[in-house]
Amino acid sequence: DVWKTSAFMALLILAGIQSIDRSLYDVAKVAGASRWQQFKMITFPLILPSVLVAMLFRTISAMRVYGISETMAGCQTVPSLSCLVVTTFNAPLYGTSATVAFVTAGIIAIVVSVYIVNFASEGI
Repeated sequence: DVWKTSAFMALLILAGIQSIDRSLYDVAKVAGASRWQQFKMITFPLILPSVLVAMLFRTISAMRVYGISETMAGCQTVPSLSCLVVTTFNAPLYGTSATVAFVTAGIIAIVVSVYIVNFASEGI
């Protein structure tokens, strides 16, 4: 599952790097900043939103991985949490299915709210 989304994550981060204005590095070089200081003070803060969006997409993608193990091996050979989820949604246990869906949505909501509280309020 990691290889499926690696290229998209790399493109998001590359777009963040390419959006940095080159003149910031020129000013830092004139001011005498080392390469490490340029990375720490210019590059990292400016690509942080791209990295966080990539992490958010990856978290949402990781929540949708339940069907892969059931498709590849079936629930008879792989007793795991993913088989519990697949079995829950295939059986007519609507209350349990709704609970699993709300827990998954809750985890995603927590990740999104942490992103919003920590980084959107800083103006990033």
